[in-house]
Order: sequence, then C-alpha cells, then structure tokens
Amino acid sequence: MYVTLALVVAADLYSLLTGIRLYGIWADVAQAGWDDASARRYSGLESHYTWSGTLQVNTLLACGVVFIVWFHRVRRNAGLLAPDAHSKTSGWAIWGWIVPVVCWWFPRRIALDSWRASTPYTDEGRQQPGSGIVNVWWAAWLGSQLVDQVAIRTYERAQEPDAIREALRMLNGSDIVDIIAAVFAVVVVHRLTTVQQHAMRNWPAPPAAVPAAAVGASDQ
Repeated sequence: MYVTLALVVAADLYSLLTGIRLYGIWADVAQAGWDDASARRYSGLESHYTWSGTLQVNTLLACGVVFIVWFHRVRRNAGLLAPDAHSKTSGWAIWGWIVPVVCWWFPRRIALDSWRASTPYTDEGRQQPGSGIVNVWWAAWLGSQLVDQVAIRTYERAQEPDAIREALRMLNGSDIVDIIAAVFAVVVVHRLTTVQQHAMRNWPAPPAAVPAAAVGASDQ
C-alpha cells in the first residue's frame, strides 16, 4: 500500500517539475517570442510532460486496485468488530469507488464508519474518534480530481500562450493537491490499520463478540 502511494507521489512530482519548466518556456515565449533554442526545449519537455501524464494514470490505477483491496478488508473487519456501526454494506467498499455519483461520498462514509467501529470501548461505550484526517484526505482527493479534469480540458483547448500558461498553472496546482491527498492517504491507511489491528488483538470484545478468526487489516 505504502509503495504504491509513494509511486503516485513520485509520478506527481515528476509531472509537477516538468510542468513548471514548461510553464517557464511559455512565459519566455510570451516576452521574447520563439527561437530555435526555445523550440528545442519545448519539444523535449512536451514529450516528457505527455509521458508523465501516462505515468500518473498507470500509477494511480495500480494504487487504486491495491487501495480498494485494503479498504474492503478494513470494512469487513470493522463489520466483525461492530456489525451495527455501519450505514453501508461491505460491498460498497468496492462498488462505492466505481458507481457514478455515489463515488463522491460513499467511500468517505465507509472510512468514517470503519474508523468508529475500530475504536475501543470504555465504561461509557465506544469512544468517538476525530474525523478531521479523513475529511482532509477526502477533500484533497475530490479537489485534485475536479481540478485535474478542468485543467486537462482547458489545456487541450488552449491555443494562445496566455491560455496555455493558465492551463499549465491549473495542472500544476492539481499535481500539488494530488500529492497532498496521497500524503494524507498514507496517514489514514497507517492510523486506521494500526487502530484496527490493536482493536482485534488487545481491546475487550464489544457486546457482540468478535470472531476469533478475524484478522487485522494488513498493508499491501
């Protein structure tokens, strides 16, 4: 899990650095016009930028598969810990990422329910964990996807240097937000996995006993 998230960050960083250099070329062209040197630089960077986009898509798909497997395991184990603490069935831990429209909020809801179900019991009942880290991760993820789609369409339609620079600025911003989302995803994966493993090994069983065969969510 951590390896695939690191690959996503690496691909985003490569795209961001290339995009910044490409933006610099268009800024120079806007002031001084094209010459042979700037044309050669642009040709090489444009090729790298196209390749970085392909790399981003491939690493995101690979990470997505691994992440959904982990996410489903977490939801399944959370269901064993607290069967009545969930508003969505375990199947939605997979389909919630794929089905249009509901993919904008179902995964966040499942993550929050799983986190709550994995927290320990006290004399007063189940502790309520903070949801801030999940909300920040989810907001960053949605933001990067929305900005990326708008920026790609803007870049494809742009003809004038000013329009191209604006599209590159948006794409660079999307890369930054995507990196932030990936970093927060690492934090969410680590904390949720740790708290769930601790719950299954050490905490007193809730009123509905946890089956002995349950295992903690493991990193991929």
